[in-house]
Amino acid sequence: SNIICFRFMNKDKDLHSLNMINAKVRQKLLEEGNFYIVQTKIKGIIYLRATIMNPFTNEKHFKELLENIKRKAILLLNV
Repeated sequence: SNIICFRFMNKDKDLHSLNMINAKVRQKLLEEGNFYIVQTKIKGIIYLRATIMNPFTNEKHFKELLENIKRKAILLLNV
């Protein structure tokens, strides 16, 4: 499979807040231009989705993506 769905989670936030955070994180990633991911909504829950097309994508790239997502989400939590 080449599609990965995931989302940022925080036990102290409700579904609506987490949906907004995930959507905003995606938008910020797109604006920066280092990563391109899409989002999907399943049963009212927003998921981030990455499709792996480049055969040179490796674990380092995923770690960078996840670290970026976490950093941005934490900033949004503190707003």
